Amino acid sequence: MNLITMKRVYKFALLILIYNGISWSSIAQEPKRLAPNFRLQNQEGKYVSLTDYKGKVIYLDFWATWCKPCLEEVPGSIKLNKKLSSDTNIVFMAVSIDSETERWKQMLEKKKMIGVQLISIAGKESDVLLNYQVATIPRFIVIDKNGYIVLNNAQGPREDGMEEFLIMISKQD
Repeated sequence: MNLITMKRVYKFALLILIYNGISWSSIAQEPKRLAPNFRLQNQEGKYVSLTDYKGKVIYLDFWATWCKPCLEEVPGSIKLNKKLSSDTNIVFMAVSIDSETERWKQMLEKKKMIGVQLISIAGKESDVLLNYQVATIPRFIVIDKNGYIVLNNAQGPREDGMEEFLIMISKQD
């Protein structure tokens, strides 16, 4: 990673800290939080668990077909996913909170969505939303290779620095 890229990553990280009202001293004192596991169905009806991707960085997106801001993030997510597709240490995972499976599948096809696509048919009452403390969508979360939440309220895929941040996290041991 060159110096200019590192500066962009640090700038992005600092912006996240400032945005969330976090100081450098509080980072050292704040314990890491293990990402809660979940088991949800993909569009083929197969069950997928978060732990299936242990050892990978996960860029987790909570969304719904009826959420206009969520749908506005889809092109950026597809673009970022394609840009980082050669990095096998990064997984793009999206959890829809739609209660209608067919509507969700149609949207996946219509928008040509890629990555790991899952649905929590409990909708807004979903345990996964509660466990991740998600009150609004879209919501992006970054989970490191060891299964810990790095950013609980990450920037969207279109934001400057997200690509570099994911690459940096994927290279850490």
